[in-house]
Amino acid sequence: MKADIAEIKAEQTAIKADIAEIKAEQTAIKADIADIKAEQAAMKADIADIKAEQAAMKADIAGIQRTITAMQTDMAMLQSQVKENTQLLRALEHRTEENSALLNNMVMDMAHMKGQIVNLDRCQARIEKILEGITVNLVYHDSVLRDLRQAR
Repeated sequence: MKADIAEIKAEQTAIKADIAEIKAEQTAIKADIADIKAEQAAMKADIADIKAEQAAMKADIAGIQRTITAMQTDMAMLQSQVKENTQLLRALEHRTEENSALLNNMVMDMAHMKGQIVNLDRCQARIEKILEGITVNLVYHDSVLRDLRQAR
């Protein structure tokens, strides 16, 4: 019986060792569970942060989309203004070409008139010479007539 009791005591000691081991494992598991819970809480906080960032990004994207829409509207207006400015520029270029042509015609007309004035000046000079000659002849004829009248 002593052998049985010794065997039971040995088994009891082994069981106590097993129980101590189980308690140690249970403590380790509890620590692991506490760590997991802490990590889970941290993950929940991270997820909340990510959701907040996601909401902020959605707001930013909406703002960017509004900006893009405004820029597209501005671009359409600028394209319209550029088209109008191009048409005005072409009209001004055409008007400039017309004015240049008119100016060239005026320059040519002025050159022609200058030539006619020079020609008129020459004619006037000839006429003045002729008139001088006529005046000289007239003075001569007047003096001859006076002489003839006095001689009579």
